[in-house]
Amino acid sequence: MHELLFNSQGWPVMAPFRYAPLSLSTPAQQPDVTSTQAQGAYKYVNHGKDISAAIKTSESIRLNSDGTVSGAVTGTWLHRGNNLIDITLGTGGLFNGVLSRQWNTNANSFVVTFSAQSVDGVSIWGARTAD
Repeated sequence: MHELLFNSQGWPVMAPFRYAPLSLSTPAQQPDVTSTQAQGAYKYVNHGKDISAAIKTSESIRLNSDGTVSGAVTGTWLHRGNNLIDITLGTGGLFNGVLSRQWNTNANSFVVTFSAQSVDGVSIWGARTAD
């Protein structure tokens, strides 16, 4: 089951990984994701709007400390506080999203993720990877 989160526009966005309670985390982990914690390398998926059985492949991107996005897609990002994030991509416009910590079974740890949606209904996901 995937958790539904609400972006700054009040729209639900689906968390990238299945739900796992944060009680599995270490005490050092905070519920809110700070701007500094959001910076780094991500596996990025653009789900588009099509409905099909085809699995979308991930690409590598980076949320840089200067507010830019680099890698497979480019643009800017803004941490709005309260786990809200805005990502503007040259190929898709503005995406309003939510940052969270989720259990990544491949990494065997909690990682920072984002899930965001554009006004056109295009959904994107990101999951932090090792830098």
